[in-house]
Amino acid sequence: MVILGGGVMSSGGLRKYPEASGATYSRVFNGVKVFQQSGAKVLVLSGAGEQRDSETNAEVMKDIAIALGIPENKIITEGESNNTMEHAIELAKLFPPEERMWIGIVTSALHMKRAVFAFYKKFPQNGIIPIPVGYIYSTPAWSFDSFIPSADVFDTSSYAIHEWIGMLWYCLF
Repeated sequence: MVILGGGVMSSGGLRKYPEASGATYSRVFNGVKVFQQSGAKVLVLSGAGEQRDSETNAEVMKDIAIALGIPENKIITEGESNNTMEHAIELAKLFPPEERMWIGIVTSALHMKRAVFAFYKKFPQNGIIPIPVGYIYSTPAWSFDSFIPSADVFDTSSYAIHEWIGMLWYCLF
């Protein structure tokens, strides 16, 4: 099972320790629960992060996974990848694509389509099991306020546009 990183806020300034972003924490917290219930043998935590001189997504996720009860000997950290396609490329270095295996991918629900696409490109012979977490959809409560623009809606729209652009980019290359 592989959990894809979603960002880390590095230590420094007023932040004594690095912190997982909301997306990363949701992926690790829910991914660990699924891992504990599954028969998966190894948990791969994947992601470099934006600042090369500080803690990687993978390292921060490892600390959380251990705190949630995953033994360190069942964890592999992959701290080289910077994006979804690189997650798949780096995982292929750890586990050759010709080996038949099932790969559970834990990532945000909105990000899942692009992640599955990237992993199928690198692991065409293997079974890819999507494990979406962090759904951002909720049943709309129609009121006058729901028609007023808000920062939350803008944030969600930006995330969706980011995924559409990512899918277009992966289809072109």
